[in-house]
Amino acid sequence: MLCLYGVQGVASSNPAAPTKRNKQKASSSELAFCFSASESRDQELPSPAEHNTLLAMTASTAAWLDSQIADVRAELDRLISYGPDPEFIPQLAEWLPVVPCAGLIDLYYDIWYCVPSRLAFRIAVLHMHDAEKLSDFLALAERVLVDALACDAFAEQIHDDDELYEITGWLKRRSRQQS
Repeated sequence: MLCLYGVQGVASSNPAAPTKRNKQKASSSELAFCFSASESRDQELPSPAEHNTLLAMTASTAAWLDSQIADVRAELDRLISYGPDPEFIPQLAEWLPVVPCAGLIDLYYDIWYCVPSRLAFRIAVLHMHDAEKLSDFLALAERVLVDALACDAFAEQIHDDDELYEITGWLKRRSRQQS
């Protein structure tokens, strides 16, 4: 069993055999991301008492985490330590094999968490790899995609393979109409 334990703001890999002690540790008082792995080692890790959530991850998600550059991995570790929506990291891993640079993780999560359109998230992940442009997209999407009606209209008109200027143009027009 491979576990990522949230440890005071930093999550670290711990390939550990599924021992009784590790099962108790994972189900007791910490944030742990656990999944199967072929490697078996046993190592104690401290854990923050305020976390008591166990979230399942696949081995492919763990490999994805390990493939990120150090700065991106540090951002992911900070996010993991806060206990993000359990669907966020696997979805990000599926759509973006390598996060191209630091500074994007929090913005991607803000879109995931604050904008009720998974299409907007998918567009951001697939096409926006610049923090400034991503921040602008987040602000615009937050203003426009506020409810199911707006998200449905967005999904009817926009597809994730559309050009970015078409997508942002639609959001800007919709924003002006709301004003």
